[in-house]
Amino acid sequence: MNSAAKYIKGFPLSLADKGEMVKIVSLWSGRGCKARLISLGIDIGDVIEVLQCRQHGTVLISKDGARYVIGCGMAHKIEVIPDSRK
Repeated sequence: MNSAAKYIKGFPLSLADKGEMVKIVSLWSGRGCKARLISLGIDIGDVIEVLQCRQHGTVLISKDGARYVIGCGMAHKIEVIPDSRK
């Protein structure tokens, strides 16, 4: 994490709204979770679209045309900020 990233105040991906474009600013998870996300091609700095977000359920996201389903626990550990791209 670079020094600027630790000062960015974001919110968990699990709280994002459907249709919202967000940028990943940090991953607050263990090595296994980070490795799993990176193996899927999801990392800090990526801009993703939230396609569906069920309260206390799964989060469906899209990145570069690919769709991913992330569990609520993992989504809660992904810190994001709003992004204006659409």
